Amino acid sequence: MAQVFLALQFVRERNEFVIDNIVFMGMGEPTDNLQSVLAAAELMSSVYKLARNKIIISTIAPTRGILALLGRSPVAVAWR
Repeated sequence: MAQVFLALQFVRERNEFVIDNIVFMGMGEPTDNLQSVLAAAELMSSVYKLARNKIIISTIAPTRGILALLGRSPVAVAWR
């Protein structure tokens, strides 16, 4: 959340471009901490007004249970 806050503040001050896509990846497996990731995604949507379909959760190990918990959240899957 801090990264998103600082990035949005940076671009708003400069008025150069707009951040309208967020991808959870490169910080460990997001689904290992799924409740926090979903809570952060909800805050990004409600507080920062980012479109829900532009907040993507990347995973390398989707299971039926994880996919069910993600519901309609956009998911990027990397298959090994």
